Amino acid sequence: MENNDWHQITDFRAPEVVAKYDVYPLMHKALGRPAFLRFVGDVKDQSIVDLGCGSGHLCDQLQRNGASCAGIDVSTEFIDIARSRYPLINFFVANGSSMPFLASGSVDKVILSMVVLSIPTRSELEAVFAECARILNTRGELILSTIHPLNMHQFKDGAREIELPQEWNYFHHGSRFQVSVQLTDGSQMNIVNAHWTLQDISRALAKAGFAIGQLEEPELPANSEYFDQLKDLLIVPYYLFFRAIRTELS
Repeated sequence: MENNDWHQITDFRAPEVVAKYDVYPLMHKALGRPAFLRFVGDVKDQSIVDLGCGSGHLCDQLQRNGASCAGIDVSTEFIDIARSRYPLINFFVANGSSMPFLASGSVDKVILSMVVLSIPTRSELEAVFAECARILNTRGELILSTIHPLNMHQFKDGAREIELPQEWNYFHHGSRFQVSVQLTDGSQMNIVNAHWTLQDISRALAKAGFAIGQLEEPELPANSEYFDQLKDLLIVPYYLFFRAIRTELS
């Protein structure tokens, strides 16, 4: 069942949300972003779509690493920021379930960094993955990250707090939960996400013609400048990464 009666998912089109989130969560800076870039791997001379690109941080880094990157987001406010900061990158305002301006089979990789958390229904999750499959070339890769299911319980530590509905059940597909994250400036931001089980993601990928080729649960490197600050908070993985390969028959 889809349980949508707790909170509304955070609207990243709202100017006040855009301004706050652009400061950037500490966990993303300390662990999520560098680990995700390593997981994406060598991108030289590849065409990449960063779906849910926000203000363009990741797209810029991929371009610096040799890719030809296009950024897509539903938020006009975020895209305006991205275009002003990175004028040499193409950015588009669009929903990931419909990208008609991209030709079928024209992309090597599609990146979704923490984007599935903002997809409200299972049907839209399937539609996004299907559109990603359409634009990817043969054996193209869909690479995504999300919150690890080991974190789906009520807790608070020095960098995060997760709040669950009173009648929380892991199998309430699409149910809302709230994460309070510490930002890099020391302030806090509350974000309401949609919860998708591993089975939800796996089935939606398979329905779109993807096979999961790799999973990763990144650890905080001992040489991280944030290691002393975060080491005791990360005794279980916070992120889960998927590499899904477009199959010949999709």
